[in-house]
Amino acid sequence: GTGRFLMTGGLTIEATPGYRLTTDRLVGLLGATRISAPGPVTGQAPAGEISAGTMMFRADSTDGAGYVLVFGGGVRLLYSPVE
Repeated sequence: GTGRFLMTGGLTIEATPGYRLTTDRLVGLLGATRISAPGPVTGQAPAGEISAGTMMFRADSTDGAGYVLVFGGGVRLLYSPVE
């Protein structure tokens, strides 16, 4: 079977290229690359400040070569263009 994990309390997620996000709860699968934040997420993204009601990080293909970071639930991005 596939095991699950739960992490709670003041969590910070850092991912390239330039994401630094905070949330209070993460849920994931141990047998697959899939982590979700079922509650609010805030922080820095490459394009600026981001906030969302939920977030999911998962493998994008069956061979695990790529990943997708999906925000949902009222996503807000304060765009900060690089000069």
